[in-house]
Formats: sequence, C-alpha cells, structure tokens
Amino acid sequence: MIDISLSTVALSIVLTIAVPSLILLHRLYYPNVLTYPWDDCSQDPDSRKKDKDKTVLFAGSFNPAHNGHLAMVKYLSTRYKEVILVIGMNPNKTYQVSPSDRAVLLEKMVSASGISKSRVRVEVISGYIWRYAMAQNVEILFRGIRTWEKDGKDEQALHLLNTWGPLVYGPLKWPIKTIFIEGQPKYEALSSTLIRNRCSLVKRGNRRGITLS
Repeated sequence: MIDISLSTVALSIVLTIAVPSLILLHRLYYPNVLTYPWDDCSQDPDSRKKDKDKTVLFAGSFNPAHNGHLAMVKYLSTRYKEVILVIGMNPNKTYQVSPSDRAVLLEKMVSASGISKSRVRVEVISGYIWRYAMAQNVEILFRGIRTWEKDGKDEQALHLLNTWGPLVYGPLKWPIKTIFIEGQPKYEALSSTLIRNRCSLVKRGNRRGITLS
C-alpha cells in the first residue's frame, strides 16, 4: 500500500513538471503568429467579445516607429480594451536617440494617426518586460515582425526569455502568451533600420534616391 502511494505521488510530481514544460516547449517551437489579414472571421464571437476586456502589451524599440507599426497599433486598439506600447531601456547603455525621445515621437505619431488616446498609452521601462506586464495585468504580449521567415530567428532569444523568464527569475507565475503579429505586405520592405540609414544619408547631405512610404 505504501509502495502504491509513493508511486502515485512520484507520478503526480513528474506530471506536474512534465506537462507545463511540454506546453512551454510547444510555445517555443510553434510560436503563435498572427498573419495578415489580421481579422479572423472564424474566431468564436464570444472570444472576440472577451478580447474587448483585455489589456495587451506591444513591445518594441520603435527606433523609430513607422507606418507598419502604426497599422498594427490601430488594429490592436480596435480589438482590445487597452494597448500598452512599451519601449525597453537599459540604464547602462547610451542611445543615439533616447527611449524617452522615441516615446514622445511615438505618442505624436499615434495621435496624428487618429488612434484613440484612451485605448493606447506609451511607456518606457527598464527591467524585464514580463514583470511589468504582470504588474499591469496584461494578458497577451505582442511583438511586431515583417514575417516569421524574415525576423523569427532574431526573435527567438527574446521569446525564450519571455517564456521561461518568469519561472526562472520570478515572479513564479505562468508566462504570459506571446503573439507575433506580421505586418501588412505593403510595409514589408520598410524597417526602422532602413529609416535610420536613410536619415543618416540625409544628415550627410546625400538625398539622392531617398523615398520612404
């Protein structure tokens, strides 16, 4: 009888550890990617209704933000109750354009695009994104990408950190789901790096062939 009880306890412990681990590994190897067009008409209407009560977080460097980002923000703001746009900051790092300056620019771009200010706010934070997200009762983390094929490799390290970080570094809570949202195809060739490079050319006085959409 004692052997059976010990076996049952041991099995319970193994399952308690194994099942969550398998779920998180599945998240890593099969990331949740929201492709364009973003509206999924097949989704349960009740689920869409529940989305209206959710707060979500969209993290990025936004260095700088561009029309591809704004299109994503506009969509998220119509689907969820609140969208928190987060710019991470490392206090030990020197930035060419400071996170606070980027935040001001992003706020102006959001306002100029007609997105409701009551549904979107911009924050600059230091530390782990998931800790801030949990403190704000965020239910979904969003990361903007062009396509998973183009940007997935670069996103894997951060995805790993957001998935396992809360369990390793604390607080000891179940990780928040991450969704990678692919940009509209018309903005696929547009990136923050491209804009910075073009601005650098303008600064040096070389304006030949510079066009951005």
